[in-house]
Amino acid sequence: MRTLDVAVVGAGPAGLYAALLLAEEGFDVGVLEEHSVVGVPAHCTGVISDEVSDLFKVPDSLVLNRPSACALVSPSGRTVRIDGGGCASRFCNSPTALTACSERRLPESRS
Repeated sequence: MRTLDVAVVGAGPAGLYAALLLAEEGFDVGVLEEHSVVGVPAHCTGVISDEVSDLFKVPDSLVLNRPSACALVSPSGRTVRIDGGGCASRFCNSPTALTACSERRLPESRS
């Protein structure tokens, strides 16, 4: 039986990122996911910030669109519009992006 240093529960963005960081530190990591395919069914919108896209190294081929304007709406209904590309976000195919992240080769674990 294989013994792991860490078992991460859930192959969503947070779980995959936690597993990646732990593996890069040399831990033997396993990711447990309730679904047979990572990212299916989709539970997120696919709207991600440029910072998250860079962090997860999301390939440009998965970017469906970059908004030229955004509207932020508060719970009270107040709206702030951002024009001119100041949104710093991307629309991605969420299931495909998660699958791509989950298939990244992790460093070899320590012995």
